[in-house]
Order: sequence, then structure tokens, then C-alpha cells
Amino acid sequence: MKKTLFFALCTAAFAGDAPIKEVDCNKVIKALQMAIDADESKTLELVAAQVAATPECANQIVQTAIAAGGPNITSAQVVAIVTAAINAAGSNQSAVASIVSGASTAAPQFVPAIVSAATLAGFGGGNDNPLDIPGGEEGVTPPPPNMAPQTTDTDP
Repeated sequence: MKKTLFFALCTAAFAGDAPIKEVDCNKVIKALQMAIDADESKTLELVAAQVAATPECANQIVQTAIAAGGPNITSAQVVAIVTAAINAAGSNQSAVASIVSGASTAAPQFVPAIVSAATLAGFGGGNDNPLDIPGGEEGVTPPPPNMAPQTTDTDP
């Protein structure tokens, strides 16, 4: 017990010296909004740069970019924003999930397109389905061996 308490106190003492990087997402979003307002044609580049720099703000970054498109934003524009953000997030699965969540919240009418974009970008599906059988027909999954159709013997 005494050793455990000693190690806990030592760990807490040394952890206090470690620099903690806190990102103010509100500042990131304000800067992004001003940059998009200045040059809307660079939205995808701005989204990618901000997600790469601050993945913890990915949700808000995507929401801001979609909101900047206004009420007439198209499915293709939303998909382009999501794809740019996912590519910038790379293997950061938490950021990718946050991107999909943010996009779905900002543009719920485009959820199927958002999920499709995430899947095509390599997140949330693909070949992870254990029921996909190599060489099988697309969309057809044979029954498991113990569930095969049974034949009955009938006398004519």
C-alpha cells in the first residue's frame, strides 16, 4: 500500500512537469471561418490544413466548412469536404469518426453520401465484413454449412 501510494505521488509529481497542449477550437474555427469568407474556393485546402494541424477540432472544422456552403450546399460539396478532412486525418481514427459525426450533424440530409465517402476513403467498412467471401457473387452470401437447405425424401 505504501509503495503504491509512493509511486502514485511520484507519477503525479512528474506528470505536472509535462507540457500539456490544449487547443482552443473556438480560435481555430474563427480563423477558418475568416479564411473561407476571404476565399471560398480554397475551402478544401483550408479544411485539410486545419484537420492536419488540429485533429482534436475536426468535428467543428467540418461543421464550419459545411455551414459556410450555406443552404444551397450540394451533396458533392459535402462529400468533397468530408473526403479532404478524412485524407488529412490519416490514420487518426478518432479524428475520422469526429469528421463523420460533424458532417452528419451539419448536413443530415446527406448522411448516406457522407458514409459512402468515409467508406471509400478507407474508414468504416470496406473489406472488414467477415461475411464477404472471396470469389463469391457480389451481394450474395451463402448460408453457413449447418444452415444449408435440407432436402426431403418423397416417394413418387
